[in-house]
Amino acid sequence: MFFPLARSVHKELVGPLTTPTNREVGISSPTSAAPTLDVNAMTLGQGDTVTLSALILSASDVDTVDSTLQFTVSSVTNGQFENTGNTGVAITQFLQSQVSASEIVFVHDNSSDAPTYSVVVSDGVGDSGAAQAATITFSPTAPSTTGTTTSVLVGDGQEASPTITAPSGTDTVMVVIIQSSENDNTDGGLASAVSYGGSALTLAVRSDNNNDTTRTSAEIWYLDSPTAGSATLSYTLNGTPNNHAYSVRFLQNAEQGGPSATAAVNGATVHNTSPYELSITTSKDSSLVVSACNIHNNTALNANSSQSEVQGSGGQNQYYRNGVTSVATAGSHTDSWTSTQQESAGHAAAAWGPAGSAGGGVQPGPSARWELVAQNPTIVEVSTSAQLTAAIAARVPGTQILLQPGQYAGNFVFRDPATTDELNGTADNPIGLWCKGDPHTAVIVGGSSVSTIRGIATKHTIFDGLRVVGSANPSANDDASGFKFTRGSNYNTENLVAGILIRNNRIEGTGTDSIKFGTAVWCVIVGNIIEGDVGETGVDVVTGHGCIGAYNTVTSGVADGFTFKTFSQDNWLHHNLITPSSTNTAVYMGGHGGSYANFQATAPVPQAFLDGAFHCRHSLYEDNYLDSNGKAVVLAGSQFGTVRNNYLGGLLKETDGNAANGAKFDSRDNTITNNTVSSANWYTVDAGQGTGTTRSGNVQGNGQAILALAGADKMPASYLDWKTSGTHLSPLTYSAWEAAF
Repeated sequence: MFFPLARSVHKELVGPLTTPTNREVGISSPTSAAPTLDVNAMTLGQGDTVTLSALILSASDVDTVDSTLQFTVSSVTNGQFENTGNTGVAITQFLQSQVSASEIVFVHDNSSDAPTYSVVVSDGVGDSGAAQAATITFSPTAPSTTGTTTSVLVGDGQEASPTITAPSGTDTVMVVIIQSSENDNTDGGLASAVSYGGSALTLAVRSDNNNDTTRTSAEIWYLDSPTAGSATLSYTLNGTPNNHAYSVRFLQNAEQGGPSATAAVNGATVHNTSPYELSITTSKDSSLVVSACNIHNNTALNANSSQSEVQGSGGQNQYYRNGVTSVATAGSHTDSWTSTQQESAGHAAAAWGPAGSAGGGVQPGPSARWELVAQNPTIVEVSTSAQLTAAIAARVPGTQILLQPGQYAGNFVFRDPATTDELNGTADNPIGLWCKGDPHTAVIVGGSSVSTIRGIATKHTIFDGLRVVGSANPSANDDASGFKFTRGSNYNTENLVAGILIRNNRIEGTGTDSIKFGTAVWCVIVGNIIEGDVGETGVDVVTGHGCIGAYNTVTSGVADGFTFKTFSQDNWLHHNLITPSSTNTAVYMGGHGGSYANFQATAPVPQAFLDGAFHCRHSLYEDNYLDSNGKAVVLAGSQFGTVRNNYLGGLLKETDGNAANGAKFDSRDNTITNNTVSSANWYTVDAGQGTGTTRSGNVQGNGQAILALAGADKMPASYLDWKTSGTHLSPLTYSAWEAAF
């Protein structure tokens, strides 16, 4: 007879049998059944300590006493398992008898992220096989308002400097709203130099609505972790508005590094009919949306039923309101105010998720990634603007510049032959610019006229974890605001932009485009939050080959979300969350504006391009959440492209482009399949276009399943391992590019 308990105890206490084996004496060995994992699920909240029980983790074995089964946990994130007799020490193995005795706990790390772990159970001879991931139900602690909310109307041309008391608390954010319905300043800014106790606040979002003779402005500013106690709030008005209002409120347990989503009415957008509605797409559950709305009349604004803590002032033909809305589930939400009169309105909103997520970006891992990207890294740490300028000037292949948390003012150049700076990184030894602290705590604020970070024919350079505030007034010939990398004087290989990795950054500010590339090969834009009041595009790639845009959050402060223009091919867009403002386009692929004319005007141009008769081809767009009141996707002279598994919250249009010099190429032979669409009439095509294009499996729905996997805060940790070599990104090679000449 076989005694499983005796066998297991013998094996544990005295080791393997030393007597002759069964085979030697001609006896057949009994077969031991493998144990099975019966329950592997946990429900918990942020910061919880959960005592394990049979309802959370249990296993069984037909030939072993269940209490002796051993669990091994792996791939544990955002917490650890501990023995109650030795708290604070992580363990990875324990017995089922210890679970039954309530001796094992799981301690969450108090971040806003759900834990993960996998389990294998063993009976001492065999195990349950591949590790099984636990089913986790997780509830982050929602942010809330705290302290006293202040709202004050200020007279014509005056500036206030009130004393404000900041409450104590964890992960506090100070939010200051400044509004005017007769702002006479024409540069798009109502206020500047906003500070509290000497600490500068950051502009989260601005509404500057000038669709009639009165300019209505609403601005939302924020300061992370203000010092508890009383201090002076100060600001400077840009002009002499016909009165204005300021409001101060505090959020607690809110994410640091800025809001994870913003929305605003800007430019000549018509926003003069009640109800005044604004769509904001939150990327996180349990968010707080702070809203500001003001109109040019003295009739009260009323909040919709979902808003609480409504504050505001009225006077002299103006009315100001702001409020807070709790949003339980990530997705598109409508912020709404009503009035009995119909007047021009300024309207802005910003959403803060639970604390611990650093503004929606990916947290740095335990290892120093900057030490892993180069074969021969040279580490340089900086803490001032002057040190940063010097480090960039002294860089060599492999230099990794680490920015300590803080603010760095200036415009920084990575290669400009006009100034004899012709240094680039290499595939084996790229150059890097990194935030050393939590993502987005190193803030680079650009000066006027030119892009904050730029270069000509820049290659093999990484920008990771930064917060980049775009130049306030970029010139017409330097129209980007955050990053701008352009080719050299012609299309030879040495003049191309190649191997640029822009990852896990937060890019904001004014200008034309937040990120701009001219003739780029093997460039990757991944895990970024892109927002602000740019006039045209969040990411503008003018001729991109083998480029990737993935897991980016591009919010409504931009006009168009993502573009690949003239003669782009072999590009891949996936898992992006793109919500452009008003009636603009989320993704524009192909001929656009003067790009083709500019391309032709520069010699030498590869003849293969001129004979190609396309604007964009052989590209893949999948798993993106594209929400626009206008067009979700425009295929303009796009050929052999694939649009699949996206949410299309707007039209998909096929057209021949709108190149300024009249060069238009057919959009044809595209595959549009398995998308979730917002309406039955989601597809439109111009006359003569769409030949050979196939559409199948597209269904109407709300796209929530796609939203759950898209955006900067969904970027997998594995993307942090990417370097700048293009061999794993695209089949395109330098030799293939050169063959086109």
